[in-house]
Amino acid sequence: MTKESAIELIKEALSAVLNRPISEIDSSQGLESYGVDSLCMVELVAALENKFGLHIFPEEFLGASSIEKLADAIVKEKGES
Repeated sequence: MTKESAIELIKEALSAVLNRPISEIDSSQGLESYGVDSLCMVELVAALENKFGLHIFPEEFLGASSIEKLADAIVKEKGES
């Protein structure tokens, strides 16, 4: 999996959870800039776990300063699994 494909999957999931067009989601921004609350976080984690086949801890989202950094972490995790 490439970083670019991971970014696209994250943006697709975030778009679905927030009911926003994917074109409005900037991968250089953090999730907090989109108003992601705890309920959105749970939905997003579930969607991404399903897409990536990984167990994702919400702390990974909180620690990522941008969608790109989150994609980096997911690609690294996929490479190790």
